[in-house]
Amino acid sequence: MMAALGTKRATTCASTVAFTLGPLENASQFAPGHLNEHVATAVPVLVTYRDDNGQRVVVRLEDAPGASPRPIASPIPTAS
Repeated sequence: MMAALGTKRATTCASTVAFTLGPLENASQFAPGHLNEHVATAVPVLVTYRDDNGQRVVVRLEDAPGASPRPIASPIPTAS
């Protein structure tokens, strides 16, 4: 039986969707460790997954189209 494939786009709502990381078909283009950068900068990721008996198993990760890093606040300068 073929598992269903789905794609999850970033949303602005506060809900969380759980995934299990499976073997990636594009691991050389998007190493799993690259997710740390996305977490640190809050840049969305496009996730393609298969439904495996109710569990979302990631098969491909990509930078979300049009996504760019959100600006990080710089420290407030202090008088010297």
